[in-house]
Amino acid sequence: MKKIFLGLMFLLMMVGCTNTGVSKTENLVGKQYALVQQAKDYQITLNFAEDNVFGFAGVNHYFGKYQLNGNKITVGEAGSTKMAGPVDAMKAEDEFLSKLGAVATYEVTEKGLVLTTNKGEKLEFVLIETPKKEEK
Repeated sequence: MKKIFLGLMFLLMMVGCTNTGVSKTENLVGKQYALVQQAKDYQITLNFAEDNVFGFAGVNHYFGKYQLNGNKITVGEAGSTKMAGPVDAMKAEDEFLSKLGAVATYEVTEKGLVLTTNKGEKLEFVLIETPKKEEK
């Protein structure tokens, strides 16, 4: 009887310690972030869907794929619309998209999200609260 009880306790402990199927992706999916280090004339945003990343880069909208593995993140090459804009905004957009493609790790923080490139550069984002729909 004692062996059966210990066996059941061990089994319950093992089940409790296994992955419950909750993905880290759920921390990102459906949320919108705004880049902290940007000019006041435009807002660079970052959004996550199940395996897609998209947003506004200052002049153009961008989109691409991403993968998570623990705290590591890989963002594929981003596509974007091809509108022209002010020179400083276009430069900031190119710089952001280049850094986004070099992102190696991510950390969800109390205020938002920090992406770190493979060169150690940090992209800090603040979570944008989305208004709740009013019931009619």
